Amino acid sequence: MNNLPGVLRKPLYKYQAQSFVHELRKVQVLASLIFIDQPSNS
Repeated sequence: MNNLPGVLRKPLYKYQAQSFVHELRKVQVLASLIFIDQPSNS
């Protein structure tokens, strides 16, 4: 708990991140997502 707030060092897929935040909220941890746009390959 001494390391909070924190940022994950590796990016997650959207589904993984949403699931992770959901699990954290179940145990009353305030969590949120920050979506980073990926450059398009066009």
